[in-house]
Amino acid sequence: MKELIRTYTLAVVVTAALFTFVVLGWQVFRSFTVAPGLRVNFDYDGDWRGFTSDVLVERPLPTANLVLQDFSIWDLGKGTSRVYSARLGGVGLQSNFWSDVKAYDIPLGASWITRASFDYHSLTGGVYRMSWQREGKLDGRFLKFDGTNRLYLLRPVDQSSTGIPELRIEAIEGLKPPDRS
Repeated sequence: MKELIRTYTLAVVVTAALFTFVVLGWQVFRSFTVAPGLRVNFDYDGDWRGFTSDVLVERPLPTANLVLQDFSIWDLGKGTSRVYSARLGGVGLQSNFWSDVKAYDIPLGASWITRASFDYHSLTGGVYRMSWQREGKLDGRFLKFDGTNRLYLLRPVDQSSTGIPELRIEAIEGLKPPDRS
């Protein structure tokens, strides 16, 4: 009977140790692969545009009612990226801001995507919906306007059901671009 109790106790201890090892190992692994809510700073002084195409052509952002039409007729050929540039900022010019972080399951674990969106009310051009997305678990609130105007590179996506043109934020002055290796 003593031998049975000793075997049972040993089995419980080994099981608990293995479980603890697996759980702690997983937590350590995740802490190195996913950083919780990384803060994003505008202190990057390298090439913040980060495009891999041969040629990057920038144009000033047209008024909201013309942006999709203008982009559709703006053709420069293969190997050329075309984006609109605009200096954006002003706390009172941004509304409907939201940001979220989602985990998507892939075979090797979760892949995190941070998304953000807001409406920009240009004093002369109308209203635009801006959207941004990047891999990683980031704090998207860095896109909330403060007193600083920054140069944004934008690419039209679509017209929302509200009639507001949507522009994807491709790059922001001072923000390190994602690795494109």
